[in-house]
Amino acid sequence: MRQEIDGEQPAYFLSPEEMVRQIENFIAAYPSQERFFIWFFDGDLAVSLPRLERFCELMQGRHREDPNFPLWGGPVRPDWLSIGLAQKMYAAGCRQLLIGAENYSRRVWKSLGRSPHISIPAGATPKQIIEQGIGNAQAAGIKTIASFILFPPEAQISDALVTLDGALGLVEQGVYPLVFTTL
Repeated sequence: MRQEIDGEQPAYFLSPEEMVRQIENFIAAYPSQERFFIWFFDGDLAVSLPRLERFCELMQGRHREDPNFPLWGGPVRPDWLSIGLAQKMYAAGCRQLLIGAENYSRRVWKSLGRSPHISIPAGATPKQIIEQGIGNAQAAGIKTIASFILFPPEAQISDALVTLDGALGLVEQGVYPLVFTTL
């Protein structure tokens, strides 16, 4: 399946139908009494919103047919996580998400080319967008981890301090913050 990443770079990914087919093939090849949990790596799951929604539709159908069909999780952007999508993901077997929060600094988000994809009020801060996405996932019953990049190349000390403060505040909400650095 050929897709454009941000409208520029062509990339090739498995179609949602092929993703589900490979999960079915794995289960057939490795029967188990235990329920599998599948974790998708960055770029394998949420490369586009329509692809993620189609994958969820297919997985919901499989879970209706077989309640022991594997559960799954993976990374997703916080600005994609409307309550409707989070509920659809949960019904499709998603039980944990790595929210790619990146940074709490508006300046860093702008330099990363982040622009909200769901109905978020104009002028919303990265903190509001991140916490809305996390809140939507949690309201749907999905456990969350939030990942942050502490010092992307354009970051300043003030950006790092804002990000650390915000990330630590998530612990009280039951979110495990995962902080990366380029140092």
